[in-house]
Amino acid sequence: MGSDGMRLRRRGAAAAMVAASLALVASGCSSSSSGSSSKGSTGAAAASGDKSSTVKISLTSQSCEPKPAKAPAGAIEFDVTNAGAGSVSEAELRTSDLAHILGEQENLTPGLSGGFSLTIQPGLRGGSYMVARKIRMFVENWDRDYLQDQENVIGRAKVSGAPLSGGSEFSTPNFAKAGGDGQPAIPADAHIRLASPEHNGGIHILRRGYSFTDGIDPQAGTLLGGLFFIAFMKHPSQFVKLQTALAGDALNEYIHHTGSAVFAVPPGVRSGQHFGDALFT
Repeated sequence: MGSDGMRLRRRGAAAAMVAASLALVASGCSSSSSGSSSKGSTGAAAASGDKSSTVKISLTSQSCEPKPAKAPAGAIEFDVTNAGAGSVSEAELRTSDLAHILGEQENLTPGLSGGFSLTIQPGLRGGSYMVARKIRMFVENWDRDYLQDQENVIGRAKVSGAPLSGGSEFSTPNFAKAGGDGQPAIPADAHIRLASPEHNGGIHILRRGYSFTDGIDPQAGTLLGGLFFIAFMKHPSQFVKLQTALAGDALNEYIHHTGSAVFAVPPGVRSGQHFGDALFT
């Protein structure tokens, strides 16, 4: 079952039902159609000229198997084949409570193919995702480090905030610039380099950090403090890519992630709308 709660079901002549999961990256359906030709149905999606995805469903006596198991939002063509169900069968795509049929292909004898189409609307169109992380910082270890080491870890001058490639606080870092020793002015494992859009295929996120303290560790006597990190992005996969890139971050020596959460944030509302409307329409 996907986040949209849709289920694919096969129904045979003897009324036995076998359910298989089909995850669709969406949360609502706007249209459907069905057909039963031996070559499959082109459906409304293809007829409209929209670019569509295709999910092939093979019906057997044991199950119905969708390939691929996931499909993106948009126009989707379902090609259904009775590949050995042994009787007249049909495939139904239903909501998770089985109360509503979203699409179906009926009357498929062994060897016969058909299909139906759906247009899946992304429920967070116009919205965003928010990632929240609680990051413990080992402040005592950081404070004991040399100033030059601290600057190399971050990739910025501590006093001015300027990138080590030169300029002022808001200057664009020059990751290609070399220092006096011939090495990159901004080290290869510096935080700002590994987190930069240039290092991550142009990924941009909107982020903000808030300092926190939870008192003193009663056993170690060290500060229980750090950064509460909040970021908004188009999709959580962007944050995953960033975190993967930060695996070699020099800053990791001084921090420890202790909590993490992802939230879906629906778009704003206009007059006459309700918060979360896009998830249900």
